[in-house]
Amino acid sequence: MLTQKKTLSGFYQPVEMDGVINAVKAGSTVPMKFEVYSDATELTDPALVTMTVADVACDASAPTEEVDSLTTGETALTYTDGHFQYNWKTPKSPGTCYAIAATTEDGSSITAQFSLR
Repeated sequence: MLTQKKTLSGFYQPVEMDGVINAVKAGSTVPMKFEVYSDATELTDPALVTMTVADVACDASAPTEEVDSLTTGETALTYTDGHFQYNWKTPKSPGTCYAIAATTEDGSSITAQFSLR
């Protein structure tokens, strides 16, 4: 039996994608919202997704966008209101940069980049 490759959509507002660096205050919590599909079927099981955070070199030449809307809550991956949400509590280290990825078990993924101020 063939398994369908997963498709991820997002990350949604307040996070920017497409090569934009998201600038956020160090120590704040950012809601990482996205959806996962297998063909046309939306998947809802958080066990299908792994969230990873990695230190990356800051790219001063990339466009930057301030993250306007922040959230509170536990750093956990949940499915609610029609999308997955991972509340990422940023480290308290201004001047550092991170890449956050959502990856499914078949290796499909999306990534957003952040600069802490």
